[in-house]
Amino acid sequence: MLRKLGLILLVGVLALSFAACTATEEAPGASETNQGEVVALVNNQEIYKSDFDRVLEGMKSQYLQFGIDFDSEDAKEILVELEKEAINNLVRHEVLLQDAKEKGYEAPQDELDYEIERIKGQFESEEEFENALEINNITLEQLKRNIGNEMILGEYLQQELGEESVTEEELRELYEVYSEMMEDIPEFEEIRYQLIEEIQYERFQEKFEVYVGKLMEENTIEILL
Repeated sequence: MLRKLGLILLVGVLALSFAACTATEEAPGASETNQGEVVALVNNQEIYKSDFDRVLEGMKSQYLQFGIDFDSEDAKEILVELEKEAINNLVRHEVLLQDAKEKGYEAPQDELDYEIERIKGQFESEEEFENALEINNITLEQLKRNIGNEMILGEYLQQELGEESVTEEELRELYEVYSEMMEDIPEFEEIRYQLIEEIQYERFQEKFEVYVGKLMEENTIEILL
């Protein structure tokens, strides 16, 4: 369960997937020249503007769905906040990944191979898959590296943060809250596991923020934007 929560948080908020190549392990031949200027350092490990731009564009796309025009004056403050969030997400991701690798976490090769094949299976042909990689400006090796890193982080968070049990009383209390908000709420037993997941996710987020905050304090971080 916690591994799922960790991946939701990291893949949904920090993960770079198709979008970017993580800083910890550069692709062969990669250089500052083709990745752009350095926007941050985590223990002297460089984070490039190309990664920052990709993450920022992904975040902006979510706002575009609601009609936000980032060229307007009204959206300037939103853009500034998104830029802060993007660089913070990249730094946090790098801090966590470095700590995970220092502690010896690795991605199981069989699971990584399975995940790559699963992604390929979403395309009608190998050519279509390769075109998707090209459009997203990422190589197969970079994709493998990104997915492997997210697997590492998922296992790392599961082991380092642990998973707390949820009591029957806590479930009943949460169910009562929803009962007061909803007229046609399903029976308690029908949504028991959804309630468990909600409580666990909330606790995970709290523990995660404390954990990553401590790591941020312990590591040498320099923002260059």
